[in-house]
Amino acid sequence: MIIKHTLIICLVVIFFCAFAYGRQIKHNNMGTIQDNINYTVWTTYNLHFDDGERYSLSPNNELILSLPVSVKAIIARYTMFLPDYLFEKEEETALHLARALGDFNTLEEAQQTLLKDWKGENIVMFSGFPGTLEFRETEHSLFFEYGTMYHGRERVTDEFKVDKDGRIACFPQPEPREKIPYCRKTLLDKYNRFMLNGEPVEHFNFLYLDADNVKSVEANNRDRIVYIEQKNKNPDYFVRSDIANHLDSLAAFKVKSLDEIELIVIQDYMIKNYAHEFTEFDKIETSAIKSLSSSVLEEYDIKVVAVVLK
Repeated sequence: MIIKHTLIICLVVIFFCAFAYGRQIKHNNMGTIQDNINYTVWTTYNLHFDDGERYSLSPNNELILSLPVSVKAIIARYTMFLPDYLFEKEEETALHLARALGDFNTLEEAQQTLLKDWKGENIVMFSGFPGTLEFRETEHSLFFEYGTMYHGRERVTDEFKVDKDGRIACFPQPEPREKIPYCRKTLLDKYNRFMLNGEPVEHFNFLYLDADNVKSVEANNRDRIVYIEQKNKNPDYFVRSDIANHLDSLAAFKVKSLDEIELIVIQDYMIKNYAHEFTEFDKIETSAIKSLSSSVLEEYDIKVVAVVLK
């Protein structure tokens, strides 16, 4: 009986020692980092000079130096979103940051070395760069929070888990989307990145879609991205050179080539008094066209063709 009780006591002692040792390993690896406390990795300042202004990165190198390799790898992944111009006039900032990440000579060397065995999902940043970067540790995860410069006023949080072998699992914050009505002017005024049927549109300002062919519009207001899906994903498009096929239908004058027309515009009556010169880059969904009109500005003797949108 005594042996049995002694065995139970020993097992209990071993359990609590193992628990304490496990907690000790966690905190020893993280240096003096405490749970649920936010630590600043870097901040960015907008500095004003006589010859202009520029952003200046201020890393907390002492903190970074004290962190385990797995956490430095996560930080190195975020440094890949930092633009080169941040270091053009502050090369020492980049060098000191590289040294803090592991005594590297350049940030590129730090990134290549620390990320060569990256096992987690890629961090996704839709716009701007992480002007501020903070993290906090909980019992089960590391949470990195950043605010992007340029666009997106909300702060974004990514979750990471690091196992005992140093493998990193990344759980990015879901992208916030909401459904909105299609209005070309509003989209151009409020957003700066556009996806059409899953593909990026580099110059949405040159594209005129038929609102009746738009199936859905979703907006990520945080990062100012719009996702547009069409009902017919392969519609016909009308470009400037196509007007040459309709010269016979012009009522105000007769010409044999586009070169004889001084001004060709796109007229959108959904936007009051809006007329935009029809350039070689513009592309109009054919079903969005209401009519093709022509006129002559007699005071200047200028022939005008207007592609009128419905």
